[in-house]
Amino acid sequence: MIGAEDILTLGATKLVDLYANGKLSPYEVMTAHLAHCENRNTDINAVFGIKHDYALDTAKQSEKRWQNKVPKGHLDGIPLLLKDSIKCKGFQYFHGSAVYDGTQANIDAPPAARVKEAHGIIFGKTTMPDFGMLAAGVSSAFGIIRNPWDLSKSPGGSSSGSGAAVAAGLAPLSIGTDIAGSVRLPCAQNGLVGLKPSRGRIPHLPPSPIRAAGPIARNVKDLGLLMSVIIRADHRDFEAVQPCDPEGYLSIHETPDTFIKDKRIGLMLEMGFGQKPDARVVKLISQQANVFEDLGAKVELVPKITEKSPMEALYTLIKSRAFHELINRPKNLQPKLLRQISNWCSSIQEQSACDLSNALFELEDFKTDVVAKLNPYDYIISPALTVISFPAEQTAPVEDDHFAHCCYQIPFNQTGAPALSINAGFIDGMPVGMQLAGRRYDDLGALKIAWLYEQNRVENINWPIFK
Repeated sequence: MIGAEDILTLGATKLVDLYANGKLSPYEVMTAHLAHCENRNTDINAVFGIKHDYALDTAKQSEKRWQNKVPKGHLDGIPLLLKDSIKCKGFQYFHGSAVYDGTQANIDAPPAARVKEAHGIIFGKTTMPDFGMLAAGVSSAFGIIRNPWDLSKSPGGSSSGSGAAVAAGLAPLSIGTDIAGSVRLPCAQNGLVGLKPSRGRIPHLPPSPIRAAGPIARNVKDLGLLMSVIIRADHRDFEAVQPCDPEGYLSIHETPDTFIKDKRIGLMLEMGFGQKPDARVVKLISQQANVFEDLGAKVELVPKITEKSPMEALYTLIKSRAFHELINRPKNLQPKLLRQISNWCSSIQEQSACDLSNALFELEDFKTDVVAKLNPYDYIISPALTVISFPAEQTAPVEDDHFAHCCYQIPFNQTGAPALSINAGFIDGMPVGMQLAGRRYDDLGALKIAWLYEQNRVENINWPIFK
């Protein structure tokens, strides 16, 4: 018999195997996760809106299907969480902010719809900062979100609760969203694997040229399982690309070591903009490059990525996005927006339409530079962020600059290439993420090299499930 505490340590693919051979039931698994949420979520503040009765009823239905050997979908009976920003019928929507009144969503965004079709059990939503405009866990709607590895530290953001919840064992899987690192940053700070996919790979709403939904898990095989579900077509997203075969994501664990042999991998350490990285992080990631060399890859240092920072142009774009959201909220609720974000996005009023146009052209120039610099390489490895950690109450490690520590993420959001974070080890007891990126639409290849790295790294992870 598998005890409740042991259940919480199991990944999604392992749970599916245990369901199939009758050694564990979805009802047992759901019961264990709900009880754990009651105890652990008090400390980390990662999940809200838990649907206890729905989750158990749905788990019972799944249990019957497994007993009759007729499961429906790859996620049948798997507990799963969604970021607040992903609308799901029956769950309140805040977008991380008290400027929303928590009205229940009346649609299932594509990631939610695909999970339900695969009979995964969405039993709660995860907390996030206002409008997703912080890479930290501070929210006017939810308060402070904390890192389960050390409650005094930030879980990162903006998929803050998703990262904290999966690391703490509240669920084996979650789905976040990413505009400037919002999946990869919390995964880095919580020791997880999280993918920002190629632009259009995962359908989402509303359609966006810069935002993507992305899966979060504790290992690459589980990430592949979730990807096989959420990449499926949804006509509502006109930005989505033609769906690819999901079967490749289900067989990532079959990737041979020879896949990486003779691949040209760029080690990207110097960005030319943003916060200067902690020297210990740079040293650790440089050491991890040896894993790829030992597998036969050719690792080369990437020259400085750009001579001109894209950050002011990027800020102009996302400030305008955030301010548009703010002024379309009821006037009586607008003052509730987190002060730092309100002051920051309201400054867009000092800029002109010409400034916005110039910013967009500057970002196009930046993308051209990035593609030219990175084109020679099959894959890119880099730090996932410039710091190890920072206090939970802070909105950023750099005062008055929300995204200075996100400089390694920016190139791949702008070019639409796939990039993921995976645990590279620990410094001062805190996880450190390594970013792995591929050419646009080579999401599967990026996951394959992540799988090979995961199998060959030295350090194991003892998750902070029961701290």
